[in-house]
Amino acid sequence: MQLTERKHDQLLIFTATELARQRRTRGLHPKYPEAATTTVRPACLRGRRGERLPGCAGPAGQ
Repeated sequence: MQLTERKHDQLLIFTATELARQRRTRGLHPKYPEAATTTVRPACLRGRRGERLPGCAGPAGQ
């Protein structure tokens, strides 16, 4: 399957986020790259909805 560079990056972010969630449910601490994606992924989703950078850079729980 041929993916664009952007889609490849999105897939990597999604996969690392899912790994972090799975590790947390097992009671383990996620590795740093996995933990970082738990912050990046919500910001990417907000950007996709059309929010500007200041709105996307807010806390991940909003």
